[in-house]
Amino acid sequence: MSMLEKSATRGRRGRPASISRDLILDYAAECDLRSLSVRGLAARMRVSDASIHYHFGGRDQLLAALVDRITGDFSPPDSGGDWRDWLREFAHRARKSLLAHPGAADYMVVAGPTAGRQYAIIDRALGVLQAGGLAPRDAWLIYATMVNHVLRQVQSQEAHEAKASTGLQTDRRIARGLGDASAQDLPRLRAVVETGLMADFDLLFDYGLDALLRGFDPRSRDA
Repeated sequence: MSMLEKSATRGRRGRPASISRDLILDYAAECDLRSLSVRGLAARMRVSDASIHYHFGGRDQLLAALVDRITGDFSPPDSGGDWRDWLREFAHRARKSLLAHPGAADYMVVAGPTAGRQYAIIDRALGVLQAGGLAPRDAWLIYATMVNHVLRQVQSQEAHEAKASTGLQTDRRIARGLGDASAQDLPRLRAVVETGLMADFDLLFDYGLDALLRGFDPRSRDA
């Protein structure tokens, strides 16, 4: 049974028989983190605000625990092989998990790593990179740069999708602006807009990730 089906079943039966941290996080994981509030979550669960405050002091603590759980879904691949292949697979898994939980990337950009699962993943990634021959400093810089790429790309995609109902996505806004120009004006930008490259987020993510991984060669900077 899916989480939504479980939620519907709970809703028909009224409030849950008992409240636990895990149950609260189950419900919270179905929400957009950008608008998640204790009051709104309590109403969704048909419980009092105090029931949630008992397990989480407030919204900040709730978000930290939820993002830590989401981080656990990143499921880093097994070690072994080239560290670039490991990092590429990990980046794709992280992006998939973040896109499934709108607002999680925003939180991580502002708050940074805040809890146990995130610390464990960082330590494991650094271990993989160092086992691949990278110095500790380079391992950290490479990992941090890759994570920043994942988070920023997810943020860009979510912002684009949030504007879908208003028609204010960057590519559409630029297309309307180009419509006021003559066909000879800005031909290269016009070509990019017409081919849909601005909104091809899978391509943007993969291209940027591949460019980063190709450029990750500390020895070239020491030459």
